[in-house]
Amino acid sequence: MNADNILILRLCHDLITPFNAINLGIDALEISSEDSIIDGIRESTEKANSILKYMRELFSENDDMQTTPQMAQAIILDFLNKYKITISIESKQNMISGFVNKILLFNGIIAKEIMPLGGQVQFDIDESGTIISKYRGVHLIKPTFDFNDDNINYRSIMRYQLKKYLDANNYIVKVDQMGDELILLEKKL
Repeated sequence: MNADNILILRLCHDLITPFNAINLGIDALEISSEDSIIDGIRESTEKANSILKYMRELFSENDDMQTTPQMAQAIILDFLNKYKITISIESKQNMISGFVNKILLFNGIIAKEIMPLGGQVQFDIDESGTIISKYRGVHLIKPTFDFNDDNINYRSIMRYQLKKYLDANNYIVKVDQMGDELILLEKKL
């Protein structure tokens, strides 16, 4: 299966899960009108909405548009809060490029893989657009960015897309782990 097909399957899975929860909640609501069922439906709806908004941002053609670090943080935080992950962005730039924003969005999705039990991520952006991402959590999973046709799968597809995006824009990615902190460095060659 090629990378494009895997990406489509990944996106569909990420969207189907909350919609299935909504449908099951509605079925349960027909049987009982308990507040907990309504709360569950509302939570599923909010999760589905944040996934849709996030994917729209990530896969839109907005590389030329600038944004503030605060706007980028708000978008990523809205998405990651559902996964018990908090973020902060420190930037030497008042405005960040659409390209840097897209890297941050990819890193937001990858944060779910790195910190499946939740945690904190801090993005530091310097004047040249280099991004240092620091992930802190209970159970960190060190990602790999070495790909061939055999190891691109559902779990690695977003890392593959990020690597492809970085390569196309003359960036490198380096992963390091120091104690309870995992660090990704994304730097222009």
